[in-house]
Amino acid sequence: MTEPREVTIVIGKRRYSISTLLDKPTFERVAAIVKGVSASLLKDGLDQDHLLMLTCLRLAYSLENTMGKLSPLVDVLENLEPWEPGPEPHDMAMPLVMPSLSATGDERAGGVPDEK
Repeated sequence: MTEPREVTIVIGKRRYSISTLLDKPTFERVAAIVKGVSASLLKDGLDQDHLLMLTCLRLAYSLENTMGKLSPLVDVLENLEPWEPGPEPHDMAMPLVMPSLSATGDERAGGVPDEK
């Protein structure tokens, strides 16, 4: 199991030191989302408590909105028949079609008329 590590995140006008089990790339993505939301509110001159509250509400709204968009897809996927994989491509017997060298008449092997 991964050990918690200490990280710092800036939200609004303050730095917060926290412990997290998230790996570095995941934490950086999460922190960037929070920073983007809170930065858009900073220009409104909010105090830190209001900034944190509105950041939380905007993130919750984004989550709820995304869940609403994904819900119909989840419903469709839950109603699909279970998928059973077919044979691997290298296991499939592919017949090799060779043109016949004994074609007669006006057609060559493959049904294409000879040019005259």
